[in-house]
Amino acid sequence: MNIGHETESSHGGSRLQQQTARTSVKLAALAFVCSALALFGGSARAQSVTVDPCATAPQSCPTLVSTSATAQTRIANTAVDVTLGLTVTQTDLPAAQRSLSTQSNQLIAYLRAQGVQRLFTNNVSFSPETRFQKNAADKTVGYTGSTSVSFRTTPDKAPEILSAALNNGANTINSTVFTPTEQQMEDARRDLAAQATKSAMAEIESIAKAVNSHVVALRDIQVGAVSGGEPRPMPMMMRAMKADMPVAAPIATAEGDQQISLTVSVTAAVAK
Repeated sequence: MNIGHETESSHGGSRLQQQTARTSVKLAALAFVCSALALFGGSARAQSVTVDPCATAPQSCPTLVSTSATAQTRIANTAVDVTLGLTVTQTDLPAAQRSLSTQSNQLIAYLRAQGVQRLFTNNVSFSPETRFQKNAADKTVGYTGSTSVSFRTTPDKAPEILSAALNNGANTINSTVFTPTEQQMEDARRDLAAQATKSAMAEIESIAKAVNSHVVALRDIQVGAVSGGEPRPMPMMMRAMKADMPVAAPIATAEGDQQISLTVSVTAAVAK
């Protein structure tokens, strides 16, 4: 009985050792496979990061060239922005209001008849006129009303309108500003942008040709803002002109012109 028990135990131990040995072999094989995958994967990633095609074939890699060009032109002032002033003084507020209304209506009717543009009224105000009294509050002796009327016209019509406005309700010519129209500025901007872009591209092509290369792609174009073209006040018209001054003839004006410019920056890729 004892001999049979010992034989069965020895067989059980042998099977356990065989199973353990097989498990160890499988684990070792799995570890080898994981190590190989990690090695090859890391090598592939390293190659994708470090390989520089420009280092092995520099002739296939384009070079970026950047430059800028400026185009300019002169543009005529074909519009005049005018501001006229109206002032009245009366002994009481209702009278000042009626007087200012009468003058304003007369001036606006005249300007509308002349076909002016952008006609509008602003800065309407009334203020008391006071007289100092010793040992007493200041005495109100009257009221002053004022307003201004602005409009746009053309340089050829401006002289006659300015002269006649002083006989049709206006007391002063506050300002006259000669300027190009918005459409003129937009048309000029487009023309200048095209000219400057062509000049910049011609320069890049010349540079590429000098190094035996050619332009293969445009990478960036930056169009700057228009410089110049600001409204130009006319100094001789800035001073106040009173309505009681004799105006025998149209007031001479000279619209002139202005220089404007625009810069374009271009970046292009060149290659052999």
